[in-house]
Amino acid sequence: MFFLDSHFENLASKFSEEIIPLVAGEKVLKAWETGDVNSAPMMVGQSIGLIHSVPTCAKLLDTMIAEAKECLQKTTALIQTP
Repeated sequence: MFFLDSHFENLASKFSEEIIPLVAGEKVLKAWETGDVNSAPMMVGQSIGLIHSVPTCAKLLDTMIAEAKECLQKTTALIQTP
């Protein structure tokens, strides 16, 4: 009987040390704060598959400006009268 008591005590200890922090979100919070994504499961959703590059802020803004100009030119061309 001592073996079972010891075994269950060991399981309870591991559960409280490893599982409860994971379920409670403690490890996820720490991973978000430190950036260590290998220490906890991170929820990112399906949109993660749509990310093909991580440009610099300058490159992102340049691309957005170029795309906006292109959209404006196309729209202007549609509403101009001949």
